[in-house]
Amino acid sequence: MKCGMKVIADLHVVQGSQNGNDHSGIRDGFQEWGDSNIKDIVAVIDFLAKRFNKLNFYSYYKTLFLCRYANNPSLATIELMNESHAPGVTPDSLKNYYKSEYDAVRKYTPSAYVILSNQLENADPKEQLSFARNFNHVVIDMHYYNLYLDEFSNMNVQSYALKTVTTSNGPLSFVNQSYAAVAAIAVVWYKSFLFG
Repeated sequence: MKCGMKVIADLHVVQGSQNGNDHSGIRDGFQEWGDSNIKDIVAVIDFLAKRFNKLNFYSYYKTLFLCRYANNPSLATIELMNESHAPGVTPDSLKNYYKSEYDAVRKYTPSAYVILSNQLENADPKEQLSFARNFNHVVIDMHYYNLYLDEFSNMNVQSYALKTVTTSNGPLSFVNQSYAAVAAIAVVWYKSFLFG
């Protein structure tokens, strides 16, 4: 950790596509991820977590994937899935998947945080909060595309994000992606949120 950098290993693409979008490894727009894919994807996370035990960033060029290495202090988190869409991915399937993946990561590292991504579309932004309380070192990944949400109309970005996901008894939350198009009145608030 010569430069003090941390790594987030994010499983952005899963077999069968969790959302039907091109950034989930599919071009035809079909969302086909489900229970039948969990076992294969757990094997991928298991591979990632096991390999992170031996990280040497200075020989990074020797591998095409940074997924070699788990107990290295450079590994901050492993995100188990990005932006699954409801109702195509059911809450029960997602929880089953997250539990299996969490267990795979914990076989190799007790210290890396595990990120559970909230669902997009018609999902409740708090649906993972109570589930995540059952685990240690878990973070909920929230994505806010405020251009598309009416909730942002009368509030600043910071208050919306914090109000939605902050609870007194955890888990931690992380606003990983957001869309910076805001109403003119919110631009000042948004800049202060980003730049202090």
